[in-house]
Amino acid sequence: MNFLGALLSFFMGLYGVAYVGAAIVAPDAGVRFAQTAPQQGGTMPPSGDFGGGGSFGGSSGGMMGSPPGGTPGMMPGGDYGSFGGQQGGQGMMGGQQGQGNQQWQGGEGRQGGQQGGQGMMGGQQGQGNQQWQGGEGQEGQGGEGNDEERMKQDEERQKKQEEEGNKRCLKDMQRGMQGAARPIKDLEKKVAQVKRAKATVPPAVEETVAKLKAGIEQIKTAKTCDEAQEIQQGISDSMENMQDLFMQLEFAAQAPKIVKQIKQGFGMMDKMWKRALANAKKSKVDLSEQVAKGQAIYDELKAMFDQMIAAVNSGDFEQMQGMMEAGDGAEEKRQEMEEVIQTIDAVRNTGQMLKGLNQHLAGLKRGVAQLKRQKKDVTEINSCLNDAKLGVDTVKAAVAAKPVDLEALVEAFEGANDVLGACDDLIGTASGQEEEGLFDDFFGGDMQKQIQSRPRQQQGGGENETCNVNGIEVPGSCSRNESGSGFGF
Repeated sequence: MNFLGALLSFFMGLYGVAYVGAAIVAPDAGVRFAQTAPQQGGTMPPSGDFGGGGSFGGSSGGMMGSPPGGTPGMMPGGDYGSFGGQQGGQGMMGGQQGQGNQQWQGGEGRQGGQQGGQGMMGGQQGQGNQQWQGGEGQEGQGGEGNDEERMKQDEERQKKQEEEGNKRCLKDMQRGMQGAARPIKDLEKKVAQVKRAKATVPPAVEETVAKLKAGIEQIKTAKTCDEAQEIQQGISDSMENMQDLFMQLEFAAQAPKIVKQIKQGFGMMDKMWKRALANAKKSKVDLSEQVAKGQAIYDELKAMFDQMIAAVNSGDFEQMQGMMEAGDGAEEKRQEMEEVIQTIDAVRNTGQMLKGLNQHLAGLKRGVAQLKRQKKDVTEINSCLNDAKLGVDTVKAAVAAKPVDLEALVEAFEGANDVLGACDDLIGTASGQEEEGLFDDFFGGDMQKQIQSRPRQQQGGGENETCNVNGIEVPGSCSRNESGSGFGF
């Protein structure tokens, strides 16, 4: 076996050794494979006319012939046939059979492609005096041309499929954009309606409408599906805010009415404040503290009013939303403003109220004098009158305070009024007359109505009137607008 291996190594070169080993292990494998392998690698040698030759074949090639002039013998050929790749055809390796005294050397086969199997190696059985020498098979490249053609066809087919898919995709997306065009048209109609109302269209709405219309036109002219999909994504993002855009337009359409209401509300409050300022200047009471507080609140409300008007006129929806959220703060300020105005209006008649207290006290003194003439005991009544005089003096001091202490003033009025009422009760008891109408002789009907320092007495048949100012009941009625004083933010 070592001799055969060395001989084949000499004929076949370095690669033959590996195939010889394979042929020794499976000497009949080459014959079986050669019967089924396509003849793409090399060519079969023509038959010779010289004696029987040895079988020369490996596991992949044919059977190898005997040495020159030798007796045919079986000698396994090397496993050195053509060995194709995965795509090539099955190549056959080996030289042609020689005739006569010619010497043949197997040519190099070609390496197959990727689909080829193992080729057949070695020449056929030699005859006559021919000498055979197994040549090295060439690595065949059978099937290379077919592979290139097949790859080219595959590329063309794939390109065609991509073009058809791109056309279908563009057609579907353009059809889908027809549905998106309808809400855009509705949005444009709403924009036109706002403009007809001479209101300002929010800039964000106009920008979005322009962007959506441009996107639809771009999809119509898009060349690739990827390009159209990118444009469609931008359109979808913009249309997510469609409901918000309609809401902005609806608010903008109502803006002129809102501005009118705001102006009416502020105009009413402005008149109330100006009247209160005029009364404060005429009053003998120092109302500088109340005036300063009211003016500060007025200035804040005026600034909020100006900002709201500017926001509505500009169509800036976000700014308008911010102003609406600040509406609660504006309402609180409005209520504070009304309280200041009520305080000034209630205190502005302090001089008249003080005059009424003095007249009341004088009437009580005349009543005591009448009781004396009737020989009635007036000791307790005189003591009450002294307390009443102190009460009236306390009111005078509260009125003269600078600035006026509203709480002290109210307490003084209430104290004096209580004492005067107690004196009324004593005189009525002493004279045997009812309290009501006791001093009708001293005060006419019109004068009684002006004495607002006596809320316990019924004025004109109604309930006792007081005015609640900052949680304090002030004698007299509050001067308020019957229709309300709305300052509608």
